[in-house]
Amino acid sequence: MALPIPPRRRPHRAWLIAVVTFVTILGAAGFRAVPSVLMDPLHMDFGWSHATIGSAMSINMTLFGLMSPFAAALMDKFGIRPVVTVALLLVAAGSGLTVFMTSSWQLLLLWGLLVGLGTGSM
Repeated sequence: MALPIPPRRRPHRAWLIAVVTFVTILGAAGFRAVPSVLMDPLHMDFGWSHATIGSAMSINMTLFGLMSPFAAALMDKFGIRPVVTVALLLVAAGSGLTVFMTSSWQLLLLWGLLVGLGTGSM
């Protein structure tokens, strides 16, 4: 007499959501911190002062902290998926457009504003 094979149990869907959320937040923190690693190369290649690069980082960190309550309100109103999708698009646009960066105001706009808004919204 053969014993019945028990059905294979799949991991609960919540574990997949937790892993995706962890990777998203880890990516946001990584993108927020990139200019600190690039401070010396940006200074040497473009001749920008450390104060200018630090200003972009300050704008980024300020928006990273200030956007959370507003992003939570937007998530309540529109749902998590659309808000995080827009946030990821902001981070992708801000980091992708840095390839074309030639002046310091673009660093302030791209890394300070766009990436700061995107990472703060995640």
